[in-house]
Amino acid sequence: RYMETQGATIRYQTEVHGIRAAEGIVEGVELWNGQHLDADAVILTTGGASWAETGSTGDGYVMAQALGHTLQPLRPALVPLTVGERKTAKALQGVSLRNVRCTFTTQNKDGKEKPIRPLYPIPDTGELMFTHFGVSGPLILTMSLVVVDALRAGKAVKLSIDLKPGMTESDIDKRLQREFESNSHRYLNTLLKGWLPEKLAGVMAELSGIEEDRHVHRIQAHERQVITGLMKNFTWTITGALPLAAGMVTAGGVTLKEINPITFESKIITGLYMAGEVLDIAADTGGFNLQAAFSGGYIAGENAAQG
Repeated sequence: RYMETQGATIRYQTEVHGIRAAEGIVEGVELWNGQHLDADAVILTTGGASWAETGSTGDGYVMAQALGHTLQPLRPALVPLTVGERKTAKALQGVSLRNVRCTFTTQNKDGKEKPIRPLYPIPDTGELMFTHFGVSGPLILTMSLVVVDALRAGKAVKLSIDLKPGMTESDIDKRLQREFESNSHRYLNTLLKGWLPEKLAGVMAELSGIEEDRHVHRIQAHERQVITGLMKNFTWTITGALPLAAGMVTAGGVTLKEINPITFESKIITGLYMAGEVLDIAADTGGFNLQAAFSGGYIAGENAAQG
């Protein structure tokens, strides 16, 4: 309504198939039926290739590339990750964890583990959720792009979950020892429910290799250390991510070197402006991608109107 009151003409059910330009200057757009709309300026804000149900098709990338723009590879960002331990993941499906620490690693040529660094500062601890295919939640989504890029580079990626980041291994071991002594005739699975969600307690007990019918007072020190190790280093093999369509954001797109950062006008085609996910921009979860789209769209619109 606001657009109409300001004199804008809105064309419904009108699909744009391409952008017309000649000698480096934009001329307008080509419609699906072959008709042309002439224009002194065109703003390309078609979004990414993720979340197709919102209308995103990825057509903007094709249009920009057809005009000579360079595309950075498209990858899913803010996307859940898949794991090799599918049986364990399925057993934990739906379990959410708070205040845990996640560390992603690859291996150097000498075989030593190397942490994967985030693109931007992230909280030390946060939330994680298990799914039937792997892991999701804020901690995972925030790191997903750098993990996807590591996998694309052919690197093996491991995820270590510290279930008790506020405690050292020694702290956990001492507490376990006290609880084993005061609950000597309980089973490990039952006792761990006081520490962890029920499903996770069962998985931890199973992974420890301790028999289900053995009372905790019969658990030896070295076996107790196995439990401690699992709590501080619950390890997973990352095999991939959900497809591009499942990402909250599309990483990649028109390289920023070809866009004027002051006006958001193309440096290749005069009169062509771009903003949002069609550009090679991918930020953290929390509204930052929306803000980039809104702010970029505003700047592009202002400059397009001024000619």
